[in-house]
Amino acid sequence: ATTGVTVVPNGGGAHPNVGFQGNVFLHKLVSAYGDFAYTMGGSEAVGVYSGYTYYSFDVKEKLYDFSGGIQVHIPTGSRFMPYGEVGAGAIRVSASTNVLGIGVSDSVTKPALQFGGGARTFITPRFGVNFEVVGLKGQQLSTYVRATFGVFRQFGRK
Repeated sequence: ATTGVTVVPNGGGAHPNVGFQGNVFLHKLVSAYGDFAYTMGGSEAVGVYSGYTYYSFDVKEKLYDFSGGIQVHIPTGSRFMPYGEVGAGAIRVSASTNVLGIGVSDSVTKPALQFGGGARTFITPRFGVNFEVVGLKGQQLSTYVRATFGVFRQFGRK
């Protein structure tokens, strides 16, 4: 399980996220991963004019990202294990609001590339903490940056 912050470009600010990641080691230094994160986007006040009347309403935004790929681990001979990763998946951005008592929502899902890295620190031979920073570049979307911190339990060999 992970938690952290996602930075939304173009003035979108930083928002909390939660997620999880699963890894399967293919080799001593290479693992395949699957990853999901949900970012709570917050609200933004939007106003429009219709004739001489001004209408104001709040738009609530959410960001989901799903990806999978390869992590390459860098051996250090210690409890600290840095890694780099590259993967592919999808970004889903959704927005909803209430206009004149009517609920309105829209969403878009786009393919995405994920790139970044992080580090695991083993507290015991099977349990530890990790920190990761990744960039997510969606087709026709800006690049999002997600930083996470979490705990992990490793099964099998290290």
